[in-house]
Amino acid sequence: MTSNPDTLFFCQSCSVPLVRIEDFGTNRDGSPNEDYCSHWYRDGHFTEPDITVEDMVSRCVSIMHGMHRPDSEI
Repeated sequence: MTSNPDTLFFCQSCSVPLVRIEDFGTNRDGSPNEDYCSHWYRDGHFTEPDITVEDMVSRCVSIMHGMHRPDSEI
């Protein structure tokens, strides 16, 4: 599954664009989940259900740095 230009998917947790199949989280049956990325949702469950807002922000910043996003976009 890849996004086509007319239908863009973004993670509802961190706003990462979901473009490649490996970007998408997975449902319990292994199918791609169009709402969440693979960082936060796998096998039908959130990877860190008890994460705090502060920790979520910190993790998202780290992910964006890993994607080589400029600080001005973070």
